[in-house]
Amino acid sequence: MGYSIAEQNGKRYIKTSLRNTCEYLLTKDYTDNWTGEIHETFCFWAHSDWKYSLEEHGFHLHTATVPYANPWIVTNRFEGKAVIYTMDQEKGQLVELPYPYTHVVLIAQKR
Repeated sequence: MGYSIAEQNGKRYIKTSLRNTCEYLLTKDYTDNWTGEIHETFCFWAHSDWKYSLEEHGFHLHTATVPYANPWIVTNRFEGKAVIYTMDQEKGQLVELPYPYTHVVLIAQKR
């Protein structure tokens, strides 16, 4: 899990990939089983990766396939605990991002 510390307007931030951020957010609360949890991967692929792989293997994704953020997880695990930003390169300022998807419902049909 690579990261660095970055400073912006006198504040320090952790700079890492969105995948690493999601992995941390989805495992940070499992303190009683941390050793086991760090060996699991929650954010293996993005929705687009699943779509690509399934289509490469002869499947078609149904239009009801959708990624979503579980409202309970967002409210109880993310809000008030972390804020995710990206850097607007043109303006040189941080822009807050929405919380990431936590789940995806995949409905694939064999062609």
